[in-house]
Amino acid sequence: LLGGRAAEELTQDDICTGASNDIERATDIARSIVTRFGMSEKLGLVKYGSDNNEVFLGRDFSSGSDYSQNIAAVIDDEIHALIAEAYDRAKLLLSQNIDKLHFVAEYLLSHEDMDGDQFKAVMETAGVTVEMIEEIAAEKERASREANEARAKAEAERKEREQAEATAA
Repeated sequence: LLGGRAAEELTQDDICTGASNDIERATDIARSIVTRFGMSEKLGLVKYGSDNNEVFLGRDFSSGSDYSQNIAAVIDDEIHALIAEAYDRAKLLLSQNIDKLHFVAEYLLSHEDMDGDQFKAVMETAGVTVEMIEEIAAEKERASREANEARAKAEAERKEREQAEATAA
């Protein structure tokens, strides 16, 4: 989730707001890791907070949490540490593979999309070329077309058999 923002930082002089939803989602995951799943060494196997975060009629806006301000500060520190660690790891992975980052970016600018198999080929194949990536897509398209044709042929044969059986009966 933080890879896009890390890529912006590594390749541009400026960062934009495009990663805001990714940051929000990463923060929500980190918060769950710390407060719901008991995966924080500092806080242990305790669930903090309730699942009912929405305000309904009869519920007070000022209703407090079920933990102290000190625990809230530890939760915030743990979330921040998880996000910072993930961001640093994303930057490290991208900087170690900067040539592949540029290849993927250039490919996407001209082709608009890249599937998982194509991306995997970029990451695992030394000297990968655009032609190699395009061939992966072409091969998938051929295989899909052949499978569709085989299904259509089987369906037509089934209908012919049913019709012949109905005629014979």
